[in-house]
Formats: sequence, C-alpha cells, structure tokens
Amino acid sequence: MRNYLCFGMLLLLCTTCEPFFEQKRENIIRTGKPLEIRTNAAFIEGLLLDVSDLEDKNIQAYGHVWSTTPNPTVSSPFTNFINSTQPLTFVSFLSNLERETPYFVRAYLTTSEGTSYGEEITVIPGLVSTISVTNIALSTAVGVGEFSELAQNAQEFGHCWATHNLPTLEDNQAEGQNPSEGNTYFTNLNNLESGRSYFVRAYVIDSNGFVSYGEVIVFETNI
Repeated sequence: MRNYLCFGMLLLLCTTCEPFFEQKRENIIRTGKPLEIRTNAAFIEGLLLDVSDLEDKNIQAYGHVWSTTPNPTVSSPFTNFINSTQPLTFVSFLSNLERETPYFVRAYLTTSEGTSYGEEITVIPGLVSTISVTNIALSTAVGVGEFSELAQNAQEFGHCWATHNLPTLEDNQAEGQNPSEGNTYFTNLNNLESGRSYFVRAYVIDSNGFVSYGEVIVFETNI
C-alpha cells in the first residue's frame, strides 16, 4: 500500500513540475520594466533567462521592440544586442519618442527557429515637466512642476535634486503639493548649501510604479 502511495505522489509531483522543466522558448525572454522614462526617451531593462536548453538553436539577436500600436515586432524600431549563451539583464535605450504618446514595448529573442516575444508593457514619455525653481534662498528653494493629463492617477509626484547634472530618486527628493486645481504643483527643496549649484528634475510615479522625469533645471542658492 505504501508503495502505491509513494508512486502516486511521485506521479503528481512530476505532473505539477512538468511546465517548469519544459519551459517554452517565449518564456526565456522577459520584457522587464522601465529604469527611467524621460520627456522623449526611455531606458528599459530586460532579462534573458537560461538559454542552455536551446541547444543548437543559436541566438541571433535579442533586445526590445516598440511601437505606438500594440504587439510591436522586429519590423518596428528595435535594439539589437550581441549574442549570448548566459542568463543576463540588458538595457535598451528608446529614443526619439513623442511626448504624452503611449508606446507598446516588448522584448524579443531571435534564434534559428524564428522570433519570440516577451510580455507587453506600455511606456508614456513626457508625463511631467520641470517648470522652474523659485523662492531661492540660502538653504531652501521651491520647485515648480506640471504633470500631464495622462498622469492624473499618479501615485506620487515631486522633485529630485543633486549637485550632479542628472538627479534621480536615489538622490534628494521630496513629494510635491498641489494646493489649487490644475496640474501645477510645488515642492519644497530643503537642506541646501548656500552658494552651491543644484540640478533639479520633476518626477512622477504612475499607477504601474514606473518613474518619469522632466527636464533638468540648474539653479544656485544665495550666499
């Protein structure tokens, strides 16, 4: 009786795990998510999983494709990376994008058998603008930003700043306040050093958790 139970459990485990061990080729390439979305560009991080199961089906190309219509293919704009036989992450730079225009993005993998695609994500550049920096004092200033109508459901908006020329949320950042109706908001930039040059960008985090940045503005605190 015990042998029958063990055999049944083993059969159940094998049946359950079969999809894991027999992974489909399209699951080997993952689209990933945006690392940074700008006013007219975006950086997308993709993932190429273990390709050892492809055996002699040589990888010819992989990267990302994008278009303003769903299900983009390699006939759309694309990036192309050097062949690899190891799992790795890769970052595609999507350039010349139009502001406030939804773009559909997919990773792709081309082998001798053909091309397969990862999951589709949507990227919208230009969701936020850095308008100005006002009320500049010795150690404080106020950043003025404006978010797009397409970002009305944003999780968070504000400004980030640093003494280098490309601030991100990894640097100093603060959430903005929107005391009046409209899309303009204000952020208090605190703990600044007097007589220093600072670079500031507006940012917005959309409902998918994707971060978009506005233009960079430079200002100098009072002495």
